[in-house]
Amino acid sequence: MLNDPMLLAVPEGHPLAGQRDVTADDLAAQHWIDVAQKESALRHGTFVAACAKAGFAPEITVEATEPLAALGLVAAGLGVTMIQQSLRHQVPEGVVLRELPWFCYRTPLWVAWHKVNLRPLVGIFRKILTSANSVALSDE
Repeated sequence: MLNDPMLLAVPEGHPLAGQRDVTADDLAAQHWIDVAQKESALRHGTFVAACAKAGFAPEITVEATEPLAALGLVAAGLGVTMIQQSLRHQVPEGVVLRELPWFCYRTPLWVAWHKVNLRPLVGIFRKILTSANSVALSDE
């Protein structure tokens, strides 16, 4: 459905929270919190490869099982992490998000539904998605 850009999450008060420009060298010097789900080993490898392409190797010191848990660890000051932009409204107090336009990693978002639609809202949502997708495909 969407390739969601990533945002850098840093603790409030961290030097990168207010720094004008964040560089690859700045990120290489950080302690990273990785979201390590057992079914996402490929995603982890893709993330590390994107970091290498951007010019740094993340020093992963802590692992979390979910993105929201990683954000809690960031708020506690244990490191920095990347989260998908669609989670920006769920960021806890004490966490600052930074855009990194030069960082090309994206997270794919998928939508699935059952063929038998028992809820009208699902039907409306599906119709919106499929019409938006067909418009996007016709624009390409």
